[in-house]
Amino acid sequence: MRTQLLVFALVVLMVLPLQTGLAAAQGESSNPLELSINDLGYGDITLSGMYGTASIYVPYQSNWLMNTGAQVSLDYAASPLLIESRSSLTVFANGVEVASLRPAAPGDGAFYETVSFEVPMAQIQGAGLTLRFQGYFRLTDDPCEETNNPAQWLKIAGTSFVRFGGTEDAQHPSLDALPQAVIVQDAWADPVPVVFVLPDASDDAALTAAARTAARLGQGDRSAAPPFDVVRAADLTDDLRQSANLVVIGTPENQPLLDALDLAGDGVDPAVQIQASPWNPTRTVLSIVTPDADGLDDVAQILWANVPLPVSDSLLASDPPAASLVPGAPWSGDVTTFAQLGDRTRQVTGIGIFDEYYYFRHPPGWVFDHGAQITLNVSGSPALNERESYVSIFANDHFVGSVRTGGDEGFRTSSFDLPVAALNENAYGGRPQDLVLHLVIANLLEQNVCDVINPDSVWTRISIDSYFTTPHLYLTLPDLQAFPYPFVSDEESTPTTIVLPLGATPDEIRQGLDLAATLGHFATQPLDVRMVTAPDEASSALAGSHVIVVGTLDRNPLVGEALRDLTTIPDDEVARALDDPARGILREAPSPWSDKHVVLLVYAAGEAELDDAVRALTYAAPPVQQPGSAAVVEPGGEVRIVYRSNRSTPHSRPGEVTREPLVEEPSQWIIITAILVLTAAAVAGVLLVSRWRSGRSGS
Repeated sequence: MRTQLLVFALVVLMVLPLQTGLAAAQGESSNPLELSINDLGYGDITLSGMYGTASIYVPYQSNWLMNTGAQVSLDYAASPLLIESRSSLTVFANGVEVASLRPAAPGDGAFYETVSFEVPMAQIQGAGLTLRFQGYFRLTDDPCEETNNPAQWLKIAGTSFVRFGGTEDAQHPSLDALPQAVIVQDAWADPVPVVFVLPDASDDAALTAAARTAARLGQGDRSAAPPFDVVRAADLTDDLRQSANLVVIGTPENQPLLDALDLAGDGVDPAVQIQASPWNPTRTVLSIVTPDADGLDDVAQILWANVPLPVSDSLLASDPPAASLVPGAPWSGDVTTFAQLGDRTRQVTGIGIFDEYYYFRHPPGWVFDHGAQITLNVSGSPALNERESYVSIFANDHFVGSVRTGGDEGFRTSSFDLPVAALNENAYGGRPQDLVLHLVIANLLEQNVCDVINPDSVWTRISIDSYFTTPHLYLTLPDLQAFPYPFVSDEESTPTTIVLPLGATPDEIRQGLDLAATLGHFATQPLDVRMVTAPDEASSALAGSHVIVVGTLDRNPLVGEALRDLTTIPDDEVARALDDPARGILREAPSPWSDKHVVLLVYAAGEAELDDAVRALTYAAPPVQQPGSAAVVEPGGEVRIVYRSNRSTPHSRPGEVTREPLVEEPSQWIIITAILVLTAAAVAGVLLVSRWRSGRSGS
């Protein structure tokens, strides 16, 4: 018996580690996660009218594998005038009914009633969960009851929530899935960290390779500020190996981490490769590897060109993809469709008046020119009352136009001029780069129809082939409100060089990568970004490119060099603000190293203030809502324009400024000399003409 017990114990001890290893390989199970409607950014949701309807969309974290159903808990309040026996609320999950209830009045004097139900696992597949709430609200038993009485309502509180369960999925990454394969999208809780692992002594080639990789990752990321971190190879901890997605850059000689990776050709051929992490199969490792440091810059060009990457786990530098724009890139022509902007055909179903919002962003630096239009392709249900149903268009809260829907015509195409003056500059002098399209959609029927109507038969559809026609000009420079223009533009790309301090620390490299990712996020053309440490001969190294200089005053000598060459600010109060050591500083000006380019100085006296200044650019591009070329970043993160680097004209409109040109104006003595020369020439011309006439009259 003792022998049997001993054998059983040995078997258990052998099997238990095996089961633990299998669980790790399949992804560790997570605790159930609750996401409230408030967390998703919707707030309270109100269903209005007899057939009130609304929906929310819950995107799944991109590395999440659903393996259980979801629990939904709704806190709702209904109109006290509703007839409970005739009214109902039905919930659809990804188009399938999952629950129905009779709206009940809450007890004990409470305002909200709570109801819970389950969404089966079969209905939570795909990239996200759409919950649609369809109401049927009755006030009377009259078959001819009006359908839009204000008392027909139900409110779903923002505290309502969805509880998910699942695991992080084991990775099978491919280069064509960048950046999602490295930057986890739609993170529900803390984002998965992305750690750049660089050689212990990173030269300019390694820094440029890292910057171009960051720009590529930022290009397709849904946020402008990916959660980057930077460590040297010798400082990579076991915890980071297990928890982070890694970007490994280097050569076999200076990057010891490469020994643990299964690389094609053992790193002999310059290549970009991606694979599941050998330390955690739910994480990925993106590596940029060359036999020697000179090739790092070449292999990184595979990433910075903003071209489609192949469905593969590796790509050699000798066989890069064709350097061309992604077909149908938004804003790449005079016409841009909603489809190019990543939107979808939207259908608003139900009876009532609804709001639909589109959030677009035009390329940095654009100013809409006369003739800019929006063309809306709309189709409506034949059941709609053509005299009362419509779609009204507002752009940045400015009315654009309306189109009737319904009737026998069905599909309608209508073009409207955009209010370019209002879109280019708001009442406070700001030049918004966002374009918020608000559609008010009225789906209305004849009020005297007594037949029972299926609400799904009443709809208006906005097609994705609706489009913008966008003739445009460009903002004049320097202007922080145009950022990230001119470092990013829809015109042919001009190189941008990010300059870090000599011997840049991991934190300083991270700041440079954050800026590179921000530029990539807004790029519509192939982006040529470089990252170097402060060169000895700046005039030759930085000529021919825009420049972003980052660092504290004591760490980056190029900050002081540039400040000495810039125009002195003739305002003592502004100068004191720019010299305040407790603030970060943003200053844009004509480049002292090239008369055709711009320099942006991002500096401070201390490291914390410098980090605030970098965050101002990466978390809220543009960082300011007023035109100007010099700004201070307060300790709390507020950015305040203190100087406009230009002269206001005496009769300018409020908020209008005359910006200084990139080429300096001639000095006053040159202007005075030119005037005197022209005057003397004119006098001499008059005398010659007089003599000629006198000679003719004498003859």
